[in-house]
Amino acid sequence: MGKIIHIFTTDIKKLVKSRIAVVILIGLIFIPGIYAWLNIDSNWDPYSNTGALPIAIVNLDEGYTFIDKDINIGNNLTESLKENHDMKWIFMDSEDKAKDCVNASRCYGAIIIPKEFTSKIATLFGEGDGKIEKPKCIFYVNDKKNPIAPIIVNKAVSTIQTKVNETFVDSLVFQILNKADSMNIAEKGEDSTQKVIGALHNVKSQVNQLQATFVTLSIAAKSTSNVLDAVRDLLPSVQDVSDSSMDSIKDMQKVAKSFDGSYENLSNNLTLAIDSAKEISDDINSTISNLDSGIDVTDELTIINEKIERLSTVLTRFDDVLQNLDSNLNIPGITDVKNEIEEALNQVNDMKDKINKALDEIRENKKVLDDTLNQLKNTSNDLHSNMESAQNDFKSKVVPSLNDLLKDSSSALNSTAKVVTGLNKAMGKTDKAIDNLIETLNSTDELTSNINTVLEGVKNNIDLVISEISTAEQSEIYMRLVQLLENSPSEVADFISTPVETEEIGVYKIATYGSKMAPFYTTLAAWVGGTLLVSIVKTGVKPDKKLGELKLYQEFFGRFFIFGTTSVLQGLVICIGDIVLGVQVINYPLFILTGMLSSLVFMLIIYSLTISFGKVGEAASVVLLVIQVAGSGGTYPIELLPRLFQVFQPFMPFYPAMNALRETIGGFYGNEYIINIGILLCHTIIPLILGVALRKPIKALKDKLSKKLEETDLIA
Repeated sequence: MGKIIHIFTTDIKKLVKSRIAVVILIGLIFIPGIYAWLNIDSNWDPYSNTGALPIAIVNLDEGYTFIDKDINIGNNLTESLKENHDMKWIFMDSEDKAKDCVNASRCYGAIIIPKEFTSKIATLFGEGDGKIEKPKCIFYVNDKKNPIAPIIVNKAVSTIQTKVNETFVDSLVFQILNKADSMNIAEKGEDSTQKVIGALHNVKSQVNQLQATFVTLSIAAKSTSNVLDAVRDLLPSVQDVSDSSMDSIKDMQKVAKSFDGSYENLSNNLTLAIDSAKEISDDINSTISNLDSGIDVTDELTIINEKIERLSTVLTRFDDVLQNLDSNLNIPGITDVKNEIEEALNQVNDMKDKINKALDEIRENKKVLDDTLNQLKNTSNDLHSNMESAQNDFKSKVVPSLNDLLKDSSSALNSTAKVVTGLNKAMGKTDKAIDNLIETLNSTDELTSNINTVLEGVKNNIDLVISEISTAEQSEIYMRLVQLLENSPSEVADFISTPVETEEIGVYKIATYGSKMAPFYTTLAAWVGGTLLVSIVKTGVKPDKKLGELKLYQEFFGRFFIFGTTSVLQGLVICIGDIVLGVQVINYPLFILTGMLSSLVFMLIIYSLTISFGKVGEAASVVLLVIQVAGSGGTYPIELLPRLFQVFQPFMPFYPAMNALRETIGGFYGNEYIINIGILLCHTIIPLILGVALRKPIKALKDKLSKKLEETDLIA
């Protein structure tokens, strides 16, 4: 050990005696730092300067007239780009000029907006020949001028696409919604529905009038021997009523055609509704059964609450329909089902209260109490049983009776139309026809009774149709569409153009790109500093009589002390310079310590290669440098590099050094810093084996190789 220290102290004394050597050594300490600082500063925030990149814009769009308004999305786009400073937009009036600008490398790219740009966008709304066509912008890019610029210029294309999307909505969708708003489409739609309902009420009143006529006819038929004269006197009024009712009968015939078969849809829809309610109830019961007390089940209770709200909505609407059917039709079993549904609604409300109570307990105690959970499960089981009973009763009792009743009513509507039509024709016959009719009226009592039943069915069917239309008008999808049309067109257009806003949350936030690149350039500079040292400072030790014969390991460590000390100073200077430059650091002592340790390890690797193989070792250290620059993942993610680099990256000295520096810059995670420092120190094992354990056989090989190189008179 004494001889090793003596070699080191002797080297220091020789350096102090030579001013030139001191200056050179100081230069070797600072040059790697300068190399790192220049690279970090040049990459400090390059993407903030993209506004200086010239991009040519040519707008050839001729526009289009859409809903009586001239629209030119190309013009809107160029106007918006004038307020955008992501790129240096250069507006030109000719495609040839833009292409020449790109070819001459005065512009990095050019974007051409074609003349049919707006007209093709309008094809989405059926304009033109009805075929939808996407417009295409032409994009010229100069790949020769700079390798990175085309990638950055793609940002310009993304900007154009975003602006087109926003302009498209603002220009076309806004125009449609604004037109709908100005025409009061929502109010007119509601008025039209009310007119249909009013017409049906009018038909119903005329059916009442016709029904009264036949009642009068029945009374007259039961009269005394003057019945024939009474009928003769009554026939003109019947003629008038029949004539006035023909328009209504025609309307009823249309209703009959549209109503035919609709009873099946009604019963099917009601069956689907109660099936849906039963399915939601099963889902709720299954989820609640799996809940455990003593833990936080906030998320599960929130989901159950949402399902209960859906079930409440379905049951409420279903109950409204049953109420209408029960008040207008005599359907066996419907009262039982209605009572079961109303009981289910009460149970649903009870479950809401219990869930809110459970949530309050979680907020106070971080868990649900056993008593509350048991009550909730019992209510859920009761609801499940009640829904199962309601479903079975509805399908077995209500559905068959409802189908038969509605089918009879549909047939009755057609029969009424035929009877009244025949009656109208009969009014126009001669006296002989009247006599025949009077003879027929001897059985009028039975006939008018049947007609009265039919007309009563017609009235019930009309009430049912009115109820269906009113229910449709109050449906959720109908109300949603009305609400959409009633909103402000500008607000709707703005929402559609940018429906989603994103919030970036930085993890290990690093403020500048230069700070992000600092680990790579700091590590690179440390390795470069080592290669400079071995190229200028000699690795061999001259014989010294005072020391006597030196062992190979003494020579190795004796001279390495000067290399190691210099490399540590290089790392210190590099890291302090990084901090002064403004590199983000969250732990200054560990940042500096990591830089110094990395320089020392790199120096040991380079020194061992050089002292073992001479000039060949120096060349090998340069090769290692090149490989690590390309494949260590310092600039691009390792996943983007060829497979060979991905395999060897963990074995590269750069890899743990950069990762350890990143921890001190971006933030620490677990034991990652200690692990990376351990891996970095493991890279000293092979150099020590090479420079100490294998020094003797390798020295013989080196001497032989050096002799051969000297014989060339070219390589020292």
